[in-house]
Formats: sequence, C-alpha cells, structure tokens
Amino acid sequence: NDTKPELSIYALLSSSDIRSSLSQADAVLFFVGTNSVRFFPGREIIHQVQQIIFSVQQNYPHLNQPGKISISLTFPCFYPLRGKLSEDLMYDINVYNHELQLLSSTMNFNILDFHITNYHLDGDKMHIQPRFLGYIINSITNHYDQVIETVSPPTLPTPPTPPASAVPDNKKAPQSSNRSSEAL
Repeated sequence: NDTKPELSIYALLSSSDIRSSLSQADAVLFFVGTNSVRFFPGREIIHQVQQIIFSVQQNYPHLNQPGKISISLTFPCFYPLRGKLSEDLMYDINVYNHELQLLSSTMNFNILDFHITNYHLDGDKMHIQPRFLGYIINSITNHYDQVIETVSPPTLPTPPTPPASAVPDNKKAPQSSNRSSEAL
C-alpha cells in the first residue's frame, strides 16, 4: 500500500503482535489485495500474494496444512482512482480473483468468496453498505464450518466394551503363559 505503508501485509506480518498470534493460530484469514488492486495490475499483486503465502508457510509450518490459510476474494469496486476507470478497475479485480483461485490450488490455501456484488456497495461504490456487513460475518462462519468439515476426518463411534464378566468362558483368553509349539 503506497499511501499507508503501515497497512501493507508485509508491515503487519513483521509486527511482533502478529508474529506471536500467528505462532499460536489454528488458522488465518487474509484480506489481501483489497486496496492493492486499486493501484496495481491484478497479476502483479498475485506475485506478492505468492511471496506472502510462501513466507507464512515457511515461518509457521503448523499453518502449512489444508484449511489453515484462507484468503478472501476482492470485492467489486467502482470508485475510480488515479485515472483508472471503473471498467479497468473491475478488470483488474476479476484478473486478481481468477489468478488467486488458480494459485490456491498450487499453494495449498483456501479461498473465501463473500459473494459481494455492486448491489451490496455503499454510495461511494467502494465500501459495503452497513446493512450487509452481516454477510461478511456469516460468510466467514460458513467458510470455516465447511473447512472443518472438509479437513476433519469423520469420527466413528467406538463400540462399548463389554465388562469381563459378560464375556463367555470359551471366549476368554487363556490364563496360561505356556505357548504351544505352533505359536512359536
């Protein structure tokens, strides 16, 4: 982020608080590219995302498993900036989102799609209307419910073990420690 470098993902990942949190996190969700795509081409941002994911996977190996890292797709934005027309901006957003989905399959991370459309945007054509903010919370909850369901092995109920008194005498293990020649 050129205008606010302290908001860049690199700056955030370098902070001691974030490093400490990531070292203990069960999973992490990144909103990467949301601001960058307004300033840079989508394909250029993807290379940065690739470096970020690689760095996180190397520095926090416990997050290098299916379902541990998720990145959200970028919302639509129709607020022109620095001479970039809204059509060009949406093109870059679509390229970024498509490339991010491709990258997710090669780098072992999940995609979160909030399904936000221009209908959900506020009058500034950039931010979500407050009445739709619940979509974000519900999408995150549903995403992680689905991730947990996908990566967790199904648990099978363990049959109850009958008490020793319930096992018939002919089924009980022999008490003798003598082994037959066939068992040796």
